[in-house]
Amino acid sequence: MKHTFEQSMGIHKSEHDRRSPLDATPWQIRRYKAHFALEGDASWPGFLCTVTMGVTVLASTVLFLYASRPDFEGTSVVLGNYPTTLLVLDAIANGIFQIEYIARLVTAPRWYRWIFHPWSIMDLLALFPYYVNLFISTNVSALAVFRVLRLFRLFAKLGQFSPTFAAAAVTVKRSRDGFVLLVMVVALLLVAFSSLMFYAEQVGRYGQTFDHDTKLWVRYDGSPSPFQSVPDVFWWAIVTITTVGYGDMYPVNELRKTVAAAAMICGMMVMSFPIAIFSTNFTDVWREMKAKKQAQLAEQRRHRQLHQRLTDE
Repeated sequence: MKHTFEQSMGIHKSEHDRRSPLDATPWQIRRYKAHFALEGDASWPGFLCTVTMGVTVLASTVLFLYASRPDFEGTSVVLGNYPTTLLVLDAIANGIFQIEYIARLVTAPRWYRWIFHPWSIMDLLALFPYYVNLFISTNVSALAVFRVLRLFRLFAKLGQFSPTFAAAAVTVKRSRDGFVLLVMVVALLLVAFSSLMFYAEQVGRYGQTFDHDTKLWVRYDGSPSPFQSVPDVFWWAIVTITTVGYGDMYPVNELRKTVAAAAMICGMMVMSFPIAIFSTNFTDVWREMKAKKQAQLAEQRRHRQLHQRLTDE
């Protein structure tokens, strides 16, 4: 069964929301408007929420990047040497995130489902680092994990307020079968070309030989070979199949170079498959999202007209 764009983003309508506006109480009407404003609808409150959260996410990300400078290493609120300006700015940004999280929780039609949505969990986890830094010294290495959680704010807010990012997230979910196929094919090529390269290194006049004293494979010039076993060749194979090619491991004669060239060509062919799948699914998702947005705006206009009619009567 296909899910709508709102369902994929954790937006679900309850029985009260399916009722006619004639049966809605004033509290339900206000809750309905607040919910769509927080979701970033076409109204002025929705536009204001979108701009506010976008600026806050940007500011919070800049603070996170700036605080990673070497001169901030070993500073914390507990030790009393954390810059006051950064502390105040971080407190303001964190306060805005908390207010937004609580407001979305209160106005969500089904809060017990919304709270367990991945975006909501990211929002909640992103609030922890601020309080950890308040009560625990950040010179503990384990707290680096909590610092990374600050980046969850950026991804969570982009998914909630950026249609393009949200469409990309849904596209990735729909393209999971293609990505699974990609992983399987790459794993097959990884083993195949690693084995070919390892045994090709032992063939020919310049092939590597095994030194029983050092228990290592050595090349014709006496230097240790980087291809000591098939698992050791995995690194060379993955960077060659993905056409990255760091150059730390490389073949030295025509036979090995032929194997490497075949790995590059197969890698380019395999890597092109997910692009077609992803682009097709993204086009479908974007078309569905635009149609759903138009229907949502039409429904909001109809509700406003009905509400205005009741008010005039």
